Amino acid sequence: MSPEALRAHCIELSRTLTVTEEQAINVERLTRDQSKCKEWFRFRLGRITASIMKYVCATSSENPALSTDLAVCST
Repeated sequence: MSPEALRAHCIELSRTLTVTEEQAINVERLTRDQSKCKEWFRFRLGRITASIMKYVCATSSENPALSTDLAVCST
């Protein structure tokens, strides 16, 4: 998939994602202990968090570093 196609797919996907108030409350309740809680890592899966943003910006979008992919996509 080309970077442009991936970008377009992500934009379209983001338009379909919704979180209800009940879901948000449940996630907050389940993840209060954060790093001590396996659910916290599961809910962060696939998100670009502040701690890995530097690596995401530094890697090539056409040939991303495996370590960056793993940081975003693993628990």
